Amino acid sequence: MFDLLGVIAGRHGNRSPNNAPRNAYLTRDGRWVAVSASATSVAERVMRLVGRPDIAEKPWFSSAGERSRRSEMLDGAVTKWIAARDLEEVVKAFEEAGAALAPIYDVEQLMGDPQVLLPRHHHHRRRRRPRPDQDAKRDGAPHRNAGHDPFPGRRLGQDNEKLYQELLGIGAEELARLRAEGVL
Repeated sequence: MFDLLGVIAGRHGNRSPNNAPRNAYLTRDGRWVAVSASATSVAERVMRLVGRPDIAEKPWFSSAGERSRRSEMLDGAVTKWIAARDLEEVVKAFEEAGAALAPIYDVEQLMGDPQVLLPRHHHHRRRRRPRPDQDAKRDGAPHRNAGHDPFPGRRLGQDNEKLYQELLGIGAEELARLRAEGVL
C-alpha cells in the first residue's frame, strides 16, 4: 500500500485491514485459534457455522472490503461462538465446515506437536535439547547440514592443557606448578 498509494498501514493486531473475519479467538478451555476467511465462500461458511447465516446473505458480504469495514460485527459473532466451545470441538466444526482455522500454540504445545520434528541432541552442559531437524528439506533440496549430527561445542576449558602445551610450549611440570599456585 505504501509503494502504490503512499499509505502507511496502521497497527491492526491479528485482524486484516482488507478482509474479515480474520483474527485470533479464545476458546472456552483457554486456547487460542486463528481464523482466516479471506475468500467470500469461506467467510460464508464461517458465518453459517457460527449461527449467523443472515450476515452472509447481506448484499455487502460478497465484498472483502465491506466485510473488513464491518469486522467488529463479524468478529463479535465468531468470538461469541468460539468462546462457548472447547478447542477440540471448534477445530472439528471448522474442519467439517471447510473453513480455515488453526490452533495457536504456546511453546510447550509447539514442542509437543508430533508434526514439529525436533529431534533431541545431547549437550554436555544441559539436558537433551530440541533442535530443528537437520534433514529438513526446503523446496525439495536437503538442508546444507543434512545427515550430520550437530556438534554441541566443547566444555569450558576442555582443551586448555593441550593449548598450553602445544601453543605456549608449557610442559606438564610447569602446568602442575601453575595449578598449585592457583594461576590456572
